[in-house]
Amino acid sequence: MPIRSVLRSPLRSVLRPTIGEGVGGIPFASILALNPEVAFSAAQSGSCFQERTGAGATTPSNADEAVGSLKNWGTKGGFVVAPTDAARPILRASGSLRYLEGDGADDVMTGALAALRGVAGWTIVAGVRNDGSTASARNVLFITSGAGNTRAGLFYAAVHGGTALAGRRASADGAATVTGAVHAGTDYVATGIGDYTNTDAFLRANGVQEGSNTSWLTSGVSDNDAGSVQIFAGIGPAGFLAGRLYSLLIFGSVLSPSDLALAELWTAQQMGITI
Repeated sequence: MPIRSVLRSPLRSVLRPTIGEGVGGIPFASILALNPEVAFSAAQSGSCFQERTGAGATTPSNADEAVGSLKNWGTKGGFVVAPTDAARPILRASGSLRYLEGDGADDVMTGALAALRGVAGWTIVAGVRNDGSTASARNVLFITSGAGNTRAGLFYAAVHGGTALAGRRASADGAATVTGAVHAGTDYVATGIGDYTNTDAFLRANGVQEGSNTSWLTSGVSDNDAGSVQIFAGIGPAGFLAGRLYSLLIFGSVLSPSDLALAELWTAQQMGITI
């Protein structure tokens, strides 16, 4: 099935797994086997720590405690950290679910991880919820192209020069914006795909395509996206996310239909939703 047809199809028509779709149905190891460069999971033991010291942090964050360091389980390793104590999001629990909660005022985490590199494109899958204003809760993929300087991110508002919830800080230079629906006050799986080879960009929500741009890149294959990953910054009504982040996956490739479906289903199970 051509990738464009797959991405326009409901997720269940692409993959009908026999494994459970609820919390714990798809093991985290199955996602790590897909080699994401970035993999954050609030529910994964050993992910969240109170100190802002990255690899040196030793005190696990429990429910309703601040998170100063968040471990990257992806191939690039490392941590994202809060720049100040006040900027730390809070780890929340709802039954077996876990998520980071941003206050919409100053919460932000950033990390100078090893350079991210997308050889033929990018896939970003995030389990998110925006509790800010409706205007800031629109599903947006923002992606730029340039000589050795490509950038990709999932946004809640199409504001050039902002900072991605899931991915990279992006400038307006050479930018393409793909805009989807408003998702205010609801948990959903947000997916952004940038295909350098086919000059396609796709935006998905809960496994279904919401928007596309099939001519955003005209210069052929780009191959890198070096720099920091930031979360909880430049999104909500006050410039920071007022909402939740359950998980975040960034792949330096365009995933196959079956791998994409697996990543989206795993993300859905982190939120306890069915897609």
